[in-house]
Amino acid sequence: MKTSTELQELFFLQLSARLAHLVLLSGAEATDWNKYTNTLQVHERLQYFWTGDEEAELLRRDPSYALIPTRISALQAIADPDGLEEPFRMAKRDPELIAAAWEFDRRVRELDRELSI
Repeated sequence: MKTSTELQELFFLQLSARLAHLVLLSGAEATDWNKYTNTLQVHERLQYFWTGDEEAELLRRDPSYALIPTRISALQAIADPDGLEEPFRMAKRDPELIAAAWEFDRRVRELDRELSI
């Protein structure tokens, strides 16, 4: 269970770092974010439409960010995917994971407020 919880925390930390990076790069005048009208769309942008160039830029600007994907890969290598189903359901009730998800959602809402001004 510790592995699945740590993986989820790292995934949320990675998404949070990506969001902060894009917000810093886009600035207050950016209108690109207007097309993202909910948290799911922002999540998809950060998870599925994150580019290699963006990853390279974030790694260049924040060398500590490199520890996140490295640690994710290391944990995935030792994980038992079939054995994680029930622990994953249990991890969703983990207070630290819930706090990480809340923090991510808070940042997305903060971005929404900044871009709506």
